[in-house]
Amino acid sequence: MRNANEPSIKEFKHKSERILLRLSGILTITVVLLCIPVVLLGGELKAWTYLILTGLLTPIFWKFIVRFRYYKNITDAIQINENQLPELYRLYKEVALKMGFTEESGKNQIPPLYVVNGYGIKTFLSSKSAFYENYIVLKDDIANLIYDDENNNINALQFIIAHHLAYVKCNLMSSRNVMFYPMMRVLFLHKLFSKAQQYTADRVACYYFPACIENMINLHITANLGERVNIQEYFTNIEKYENNLFLKFANLIKDGLAYRRIKTLRKAQQQGWDIHGKII
Repeated sequence: MRNANEPSIKEFKHKSERILLRLSGILTITVVLLCIPVVLLGGELKAWTYLILTGLLTPIFWKFIVRFRYYKNITDAIQINENQLPELYRLYKEVALKMGFTEESGKNQIPPLYVVNGYGIKTFLSSKSAFYENYIVLKDDIANLIYDDENNNINALQFIIAHHLAYVKCNLMSSRNVMFYPMMRVLFLHKLFSKAQQYTADRVACYYFPACIENMINLHITANLGERVNIQEYFTNIEKYENNLFLKFANLIKDGLAYRRIKTLRKAQQQGWDIHGKII
């Protein structure tokens, strides 16, 4: 149940996510309306319109897709509970309850948590393949932070868990979002939408765990050196290239937000959670 003073889901969402979703929805409906007379008059549809029209069928098959992905992904995963990595489970449960999830069955029930083999690849701020419709998957490299006290990485782990739970809380993987996704791909907006959703998840995590932001920044910059790194010097060096045209283009075509995300986290640490980071 949402606290009266807690921001609404709409307020949590990054402004670009709302704009891109609304734009894609309007354009999808427009394309459908334009396709109807073409079909009725015996005309031929363009190839790209089939991709968009297929997206409209997503809600029909969404439950099947979700269940298929669920069983596909948990095949080699470890489910975390009171008897399996109990320290991690207690932390996960604590974070989930603080974010408004409950232990009772229903819409707000705490999602299951799974750990998979990360094969030594530490993707601390990556959301790819780390969240799904109603369950959370962590790489073992990330889960292992529960046992790392040296660099205060437990705080960073809290932030990471909150980030992933935000995808469930804000329903970022809804059938509606997926339904309009083909239009985003046609317009090459899908990567921008993904970045906006990453910001949304960070905004939620910053709201609930502001004290963990600094640890998250340290962990992203370096997994092992932690607080030994001069953060101010790091940002000073980054800002030298911020307006470089090639860097802007690289940011546009890549999936993640890289340094922009860290810069936004730092601003949220100083000014509060309600910061809308740049997606381009």
